[in-house]
Amino acid sequence: MNFLDYLVNAMTGGQPSAQELEMRKMAQQGAKNQAVQSLLDKGNASIPSQGGLLATNYPNPYGLRAFVNPDGTYGGEMMPKTTGWQGLIPSLNGGYITEYSLGGNTAKEPFYPMVTQDMTPQMIKNTQLLEAGLLSQNSPEARALKENAYKQYLKLNKQGKSAFKDYN
Repeated sequence: MNFLDYLVNAMTGGQPSAQELEMRKMAQQGAKNQAVQSLLDKGNASIPSQGGLLATNYPNPYGLRAFVNPDGTYGGEMMPKTTGWQGLIPSLNGGYITEYSLGGNTAKEPFYPMVTQDMTPQMIKNTQLLEAGLLSQNSPEARALKENAYKQYLKLNKQGKSAFKDYN
């Protein structure tokens, strides 16, 4: 039960009706769709230096991406994420995977997404298993995913592009 359901239950002494639950679900989906459409319409709308909004005032259903500071800590402007190279990958935990970011643990370590343009259906499945904790971080499949992501990072970096889809 989410917090809103808890409040309704506490205030009315009963559960919300099926109709009310369906209306809430539709409203949440509508907000997500609006946020995605806004990004698609405006291109790089999430980049403040290009006139976009900061994460603090930008509706974003996909979470925030933090960047590594020179001292190795995370911070700076936490930017909204978009749907990534493969769109919304259903998570086995009920949410969505859009990037599965790697690296960035120190100021010198590159920061890039595991979800890349060239993923096969099996790689996507392995990403779902890894994110759900059903595949070891040290497994051959996980190492292959990380190696592929790093190669894509190097390729895009050499072209002067970001490894993250929303910045290209």
